[in-house]
Amino acid sequence: MKKCLNCGHNFEPLKPKAIYCSDACRTESYRKKHKKEGAKRGRPRSIFDGPKLPKNIQDEPKQWVDPKPPEQKINPVFNNQDILKQISAIKEEKIPKERDTIFGRKMWNYDQQKRVKELENKLK
Repeated sequence: MKKCLNCGHNFEPLKPKAIYCSDACRTESYRKKHKKEGAKRGRPRSIFDGPKLPKNIQDEPKQWVDPKPPEQKINPVFNNQDILKQISAIKEEKIPKERDTIFGRKMWNYDQQKRVKELENKLK
């Protein structure tokens, strides 16, 4: 019989090196020990704190600048004849060989219908 280092109960160890009666006692003992030492639990975060900046840089207000300028939307002006020509061109397109499968044909048909609907909405 051995005595648990955490709770003091007598226990029958399954391994000769056992010093705690259960996992709960082992965990509790570990936490007590590290709490007394003042150590933080878990992985040290000093790596993630980042480098310390000089005071003149730290004092400046942070300004976030978008590296890309905003895109300007171009609204093309189509008359109805151009849109009708585009719709007929889409309907006359033939399926490419790499998409000529059962699922590929379904997706091709779906894509064409979607493009035609978008153009028909411009007509209205």
